[in-house]
Amino acid sequence: MTELIAPDTVNTMPEATLQAVYDHGEVEPDSVRAHYTDAQAVLDALKEVGVDYDDVVLVLEDEGIEKFEDSWNQLIDTVTEQLQDKGESIGGDGSGGSAKGGPTAGGK
Repeated sequence: MTELIAPDTVNTMPEATLQAVYDHGEVEPDSVRAHYTDAQAVLDALKEVGVDYDDVVLVLEDEGIEKFEDSWNQLIDTVTEQLQDKGESIGGDGSGGSAKGGPTAGGK
């Protein structure tokens, strides 16, 4: 986990993990940039065996976006259902109103 800690990066660690790293983790300074040469060697080896890095990144990005949209839409459906169960509704602009037409991800 600590190998992924670097300046100007986004932290998505659960709070308990972050606390454990803070309590007894050892973070190597410049843990990412210090290994650029090694990383390039891995990418070169992957290319030699036919792995297209750009394609891998594109597929992961597309799948990540799709999973985010699915989760977001499921959250919206759950909240809308709970509001309807309580006799309330929310409009697409966040105001009270019809629960239908609320915010969705991916234009769905």
